[in-house]
Amino acid sequence: MEYGDDPKWEHVHPVVGHLLRQHALEPVGLRGFAELPQLDMLGSGRVAVWLAEQARPYVSEERLGDFDAELDAARELLTLETEALLLGRDPEPEASIRVLRARAVARKRAGEVAARRRPAGVDALGIAAAGALTAASYSVMQILQAMAGRLGKTVAPDAVPGLAAALEEAVLVAECQSAADAYITPAVRVTRVLWRGPRGTKPAGHFLFATQGGFAVVTKLKRRWAGMAGDRDEVLATLPDAWFPEAVAQFFGDGAATP
Repeated sequence: MEYGDDPKWEHVHPVVGHLLRQHALEPVGLRGFAELPQLDMLGSGRVAVWLAEQARPYVSEERLGDFDAELDAARELLTLETEALLLGRDPEPEASIRVLRARAVARKRAGEVAARRRPAGVDALGIAAAGALTAASYSVMQILQAMAGRLGKTVAPDAVPGLAAALEEAVLVAECQSAADAYITPAVRVTRVLWRGPRGTKPAGHFLFATQGGFAVVTKLKRRWAGMAGDRDEVLATLPDAWFPEAVAQFFGDGAATP
């Protein structure tokens, strides 16, 4: 049976699935998704940087300096792309010009990194992270799968299931962070996705998540998106009655009574 026809893989994100399948592992111990997470450019960049950060302990000593410079280039561009997005919602001309100029410089630097001759194996993941932020959208998924594959071949075999679960969470957080950046002011940092749903909607239209110091929600009602941050009760009170039981069950099931 082909991978695409096997129902047990339907709810596994392609990047996570690639990591597991190269080790002939089954998709167990994962959250799974009724609808697969959707990663935009920034979300894909966040996952790429996360993969490169996991790879750093395995980089050869002679390559570590170059690797760190490559990863820093990707982080810098990711930060500036996010800043540019946030400024676009409430632009101040001088700040916007500063960020856009810095972003142009960072994109050029990251593009030069991505164009370098690639070293072998996990040593290349700093370059790949820069590439994920500068590549055409149709090739980003291939870059992420290749990065996960290289990392999966480097860690100990018994560490792969745990890596897959952590990667799945990184994908969830990246998707949710993009929603938070677009609809919550002031900006918040997502630390864990507590509920994403409701089941049967595609793509997901509602996110309940923990932030640094509290909770937040992004929801789509009557074709309009809205978001807010607050304490546990404030955030839960915003959920529509129809989805409240499902969301609350997941919320407390994840031990999220406190941030």
